[in-house]
Amino acid sequence: MMLDDSLKPVAPEDPVLKASRDLARQTGLDKLTIDENDAEIAVYRREKRAKVNNGDDRGSCLNQARPSRRY
Repeated sequence: MMLDDSLKPVAPEDPVLKASRDLARQTGLDKLTIDENDAEIAVYRREKRAKVNNGDDRGSCLNQARPSRRY
C-alpha cells in the first residue's frame, strides 16, 4: 500500500492539483531534476522581469518603484 492510498480517506486530492500532476506525467515533466526545475523557474522569472521592464505589463505593481532598504 502506498502512502497516497492511506491518505485518500483523510485528505481528498484537489482536482486542480490532480490535473496538474497528470499533465506533468503525460509530458514527462515529473522526471525533471531539482536543478532542471530551478533552471526552468529562473528562465521564467528572467522573461517575466524583462517583460515588466519593457513596459508590457503597465498595470502590475511590480512595475512600480520599490523603496530602498537601509540597514
